[in-house]
Amino acid sequence: MKISLKFFVLFCTLLAGQAMAATCTAKTGAQNWDDKNSWAGCGNNPPKNNDLVIIPDGSTVTLDKDTKDIASLTVASGGVLLGDANNNKLKLKDPGDLTNNGTITLNTAEIDMKGNLVNIGTLNAGSDKIKVEGNFSNSGTFNAQTSEVEFSGSGVQTISGNVTFYDLKVDNGSSNGLLLNGNVTVSGSLSGDAVSAGLVTLENTCPSNYTLTSNGGVTVQNSCPGGGGPIADYRFDEISPGVVSDSSGNSLNGTATGGITVGGAGKVCNAYNFNGSSGYVAVSNNALLNQTKVTVMAWVRHGSAAMKNWEAIIAKGDSAYRLHLNGGCSINTPNPAKGFSFGINGGCSNADINSGTVPGANTWYHVVGTYDGASIKIYLNGVLMKSAAYAGSINSNTFPLYIGDNSQNKGRFWSGDIDEVKIYSGALTGAQIASGYANENAGKNWDGSARVCPVTGPDHLEIQSNGTGLTCAPSTLTIRACADAACTKLYTGGVSGTLSATGTPTVNWDSATGGATGAGFVIPAGSSSVTKNVQVTSVGSVVFGVTSPATPAATNATTCNFGSPSCTFTASSAGFVFAVPNHVSEVLQTVNVSAVKTADNALACVPAFASVAKNVTFKCAYANPVSGTLPVRVNGIALNAAGSAGAACDASGKAVSLSFGATGVASTTFQYADVGNLNLTATYTGSGADTGLVMTGSDSFIAAPKDFAFSAITAGPIKAGNNFSATVTARNNANVATPNFGKENAPEQVTVGRVRYKPVGTGMSDGDFIGSLGAFNLGAATANNLNWSEVGIIDLSATLASGSYLASGLTASGSTGATGAIGSDGAVVRFIPDHFDTAVALVAGVPMPCPTGLTCPAQYNGFAYSGQGV
Repeated sequence: MKISLKFFVLFCTLLAGQAMAATCTAKTGAQNWDDKNSWAGCGNNPPKNNDLVIIPDGSTVTLDKDTKDIASLTVASGGVLLGDANNNKLKLKDPGDLTNNGTITLNTAEIDMKGNLVNIGTLNAGSDKIKVEGNFSNSGTFNAQTSEVEFSGSGVQTISGNVTFYDLKVDNGSSNGLLLNGNVTVSGSLSGDAVSAGLVTLENTCPSNYTLTSNGGVTVQNSCPGGGGPIADYRFDEISPGVVSDSSGNSLNGTATGGITVGGAGKVCNAYNFNGSSGYVAVSNNALLNQTKVTVMAWVRHGSAAMKNWEAIIAKGDSAYRLHLNGGCSINTPNPAKGFSFGINGGCSNADINSGTVPGANTWYHVVGTYDGASIKIYLNGVLMKSAAYAGSINSNTFPLYIGDNSQNKGRFWSGDIDEVKIYSGALTGAQIASGYANENAGKNWDGSARVCPVTGPDHLEIQSNGTGLTCAPSTLTIRACADAACTKLYTGGVSGTLSATGTPTVNWDSATGGATGAGFVIPAGSSSVTKNVQVTSVGSVVFGVTSPATPAATNATTCNFGSPSCTFTASSAGFVFAVPNHVSEVLQTVNVSAVKTADNALACVPAFASVAKNVTFKCAYANPVSGTLPVRVNGIALNAAGSAGAACDASGKAVSLSFGATGVASTTFQYADVGNLNLTATYTGSGADTGLVMTGSDSFIAAPKDFAFSAITAGPIKAGNNFSATVTARNNANVATPNFGKENAPEQVTVGRVRYKPVGTGMSDGDFIGSLGAFNLGAATANNLNWSEVGIIDLSATLASGSYLASGLTASGSTGATGAIGSDGAVVRFIPDHFDTAVALVAGVPMPCPTGLTCPAQYNGFAYSGQGV
């Protein structure tokens, strides 16, 4: 009976404990964790042990006290969790999972969790510790700040997604360590019982390869050394110059500079042609490119029999690795000058191996160099040509990777075609190289899969219009050639064709526009669009299109950005005509709005209103980007239901009183504080004597940023050749950030450059400047990889990469100079030498005598500190 009673009491206790667990949902607005009035579903308490906690959209919860051992925490999109300044702890147990879809900013708070951490939103880690016994998944934004992330499970723990930690402690057992499902960077210290000699235990992930970079970028571990995919993969299939895409997934994109022609026939799809005097591709220095063992390869075709010594195919400077034409020295024979060669560590007679084959003009060769720590090899067309023993590791350096030139010894330009450049960590086997050569020689990808080449004609044509017009005036159609389905890329190869108009109204085409007579149009090569004027002379609707096929033929059907059904254009006998010009954001535009109608006996426009005030409803809509947060303001009135200058455009719009003069013209103002392409409509619905009258009109405009401003530049002094940071903000005419910049359908880009301020005078070097901005968010973007190779003081400059915002003819720029003139102020901090190298003459007493009390070898009794940092 006592046993039964104890069991009954235990059962009831457990049942009561289960019943006590609750789902606690934070209330909207600003709340405190330890305030019982901040929660719903908690039984008039803050969250207790085993509770499931939810912070929903619209709720901001401050962690003002250590939590109980809650079961899980979910922060919804739009939800916010804030740590205060009191080092409070968020504790999650059984199962102890944390899922963040919103924003977590820890400040000094700590997380101690038993389960899995999944970050989809933004997690600002603060200055304390995040202790995780489960797995870590990041597909959002993880800002490590100065925190330590500790993995303290009892088995192998998984990190998914690309993530950068500050301090990382892997304390889950020396035989466990990490399973990577993304690339990991540790900017601070790497420690823990799964770390030995600076290396953490990694699970093998072959055939996929991920990297863990630590020790200031010097140490790079691979989860599949040599057997994974390439660390850099340049296919050169672009059809327009500029950014050179890295297809490896590591985002090691390059920039095409100088005499390069893109889009030519390659070994697989397209290739780049290098002019031999100025063309090269530059890839910023990155820890992934500094490999102790490596495979480097490319398809090349020299354009002339007149070759030069040392022409570079691929080079991480001379002091790391290079694939090139020989200059007359090698560790093997035969050693013909201009033979295909592969070198490491400064090479030449030290570690430069010559294939013995001099390329023939206008002939494709597949050239591969490998080094595995014991031997250096060179392959041609899948066949091993030469091999030699060589012990040691490849040097690490800070030079950028150049394709078509040598970044350490510039001017060694390649003349001819280069295609399919790849760099692997470790040495591929002869069998792998032979297989990959055969696949690419057949026009396939390296792994044998099919390559989809860029189109030779447009994906489709798009007709753009505001969709409405007047019978008494011509309207303008824009015909645009699109290179992809979303029209984020444009086709510039030239297109010609004939427009069509289906419907009962009469249509007159303007032979003086569109580049062709009648309904014809021609988009010239080098351009992606052309305009054509057309007048629908009777009331009604027509459907515009393109008579098939255009030349060259489009892959898919013509689309339109107007009409319901699509491409339907409606002509009216009365309406509004107005034109808001393209302009700088937040600059007030004074615009005339004309109320017109068709004359009784002619296709001419006459005033519809005269000497009267009318309430006209204006609406705005986002075209590119397709969403936004700020409204257009007409006559100072925001076009949304609330009339709020801080709210987005909506379907309600706002009525604006316009005073029309004797000629049917009213003057008003338009203003927009953001950037992008917007559509405007004006509608008047009659009442009283005007009952039944409906007049409409529409227009579109582009607002561009005024300038770019710099902030958050790394404090100095900065060592030459070391990376530094800066943030660039796109601003409107009121010097306020424009949140839509960088969110365009094809995002606009900003190029960061430099102008030397000091020193000045003859013989001064401008050095190399590389680096690029990350993605824009709320109008701002940060570059963490800016790098100047010289010493002195510079100004930073920012310029709109396209040169014309959304093809509006408006551009923007900015600089660090306080006067606004590039090179005028030297506002960026001072750059100093990284270190000094000392050359020691091996004679007694040089560079300094042997100190008193020490015994030095007679022939070498001098000493010096060499390579010591500044």
